[in-house]
Amino acid sequence: MNDGSSWANAWTDLTNALASAQPNSFVLVAEGTYFPSGASGGAPNRDDSFRLNNGIRLRGGYLGLAGGPGAFVTPGMRDGDIAATILSGDIGVPGDSSDNCRTVVVVENGPSSLAKAQELMGFTIVGGFATDAGPVGPCAGQVSPVTSGGGVYCEVGDIEIIECRFVRNFASQNGGAFYFNGNQANYFGVKECEFLGNAAGRRGGAMRVDNAGTGATAGRPDANGLVTAAWIYSNKFVGNSAGSRDPFGACPQQGGGAVYLGPRGGVAGPGVPVAIANNTANRNVARGRGSVYYISSNVGNPVMICNDTHGANVVVSPDPTNVVPGGVVYYDNSGGTGNTISNSIIYENDDVMVASDIQGPGAGNVAVMHSDVWIPIPGAIWPGNGNLSNPPMYVNLSGGDLRLMSTSTCIDVGSDVFLLPDHADLDRDLNVVEPIPRMITTSIQRILDFGAPGSGICGAGAIVCGLVDMGAFEK
Repeated sequence: MNDGSSWANAWTDLTNALASAQPNSFVLVAEGTYFPSGASGGAPNRDDSFRLNNGIRLRGGYLGLAGGPGAFVTPGMRDGDIAATILSGDIGVPGDSSDNCRTVVVVENGPSSLAKAQELMGFTIVGGFATDAGPVGPCAGQVSPVTSGGGVYCEVGDIEIIECRFVRNFASQNGGAFYFNGNQANYFGVKECEFLGNAAGRRGGAMRVDNAGTGATAGRPDANGLVTAAWIYSNKFVGNSAGSRDPFGACPQQGGGAVYLGPRGGVAGPGVPVAIANNTANRNVARGRGSVYYISSNVGNPVMICNDTHGANVVVSPDPTNVVPGGVVYYDNSGGTGNTISNSIIYENDDVMVASDIQGPGAGNVAVMHSDVWIPIPGAIWPGNGNLSNPPMYVNLSGGDLRLMSTSTCIDVGSDVFLLPDHADLDRDLNVVEPIPRMITTSIQRILDFGAPGSGICGAGAIVCGLVDMGAFEK
């Protein structure tokens, strides 16, 4: 019957399956490659997208009836490592991006009455190409699925994105892989994802976020009533780039090789933060400012960065006649308050000028604590408790391995006080108020710290001992 009632009767067209799914239901997708199709069943065209709405949880990585190895595999077993589920925008000539879908997934709505945001889990999203001829002026260009959010575009709905890979998506304006606007969408979370080789012509090589938490409810409370506008936890940003559309520097607010946090107007309530934790960023490029993060002018509420590691990211000057230090993390609002960086490593990156890795008019207002930040002045340390300016001794920076060698001075010198709440529930224990946990797992980057400082061994029955390390990995 192919009505989705069982694996034997699974839908054969994901576009139609989503259109037929009931609100707040699960749509489970077997391994394979799926392309958006026209709603009327016609030939695919560049404006086709998978439409995710009404609280639907879309999950990939299932074996389905196609099998997988072994005689005891069941169709409902989920294992993304052996059952890759790909949502592809390459609907035309294979390998020719000019005829690809503009946006692979569009999130359409998620009213506050729904029990949960839409969910996208366990997919590889590849080949979105959000571009058209469009305006080509210095900073011109609309924000729409035509020019922004090549992988996922969300402007009218809440979304959680979990265990996904975004690969080689492009947007001529904003958010190569993901664009979110909180004017009508109130909340989003991204955890345990990889953003690989995505690009944006202006801002946010991997993602651009505008107005997070400024919709009608100004963020979404979790089960314990704790409100965040957005969380970005335990992701890998590798080889993303922003600013290619403006090679001559005419648009000063471009950049964010990995993430661009844009303006936040609207009705955001005080203290609704964007929480960023446990991410690694390697070989991202901004032609402008902020090779990893650009935090824009009127971001109204705190942006808290905790236990991140940024290495080998590059800023390129868009205007060789007016070289401006771009930094790894760039704050462009001198009046911004409440922004923090804690337990993080921002070191061994490359700027067009010899300048510290935290830059911008608002950099001096950021509370930096227990972090290793590169400063060009020998012996100087960024102001703040517990900060360092020492080479962190990565295992293999050029190879992208940002773990710490055992002799690193960044081990056991963070502060557990500054660990952010586990908004993303990384350990799946349904406790989102506890601090970010430290445990052994293959799915996230933090692991158990076995040894208390100087002892080499934990006491009997201890689960966690020693201080948290700086950065995204625990030695």
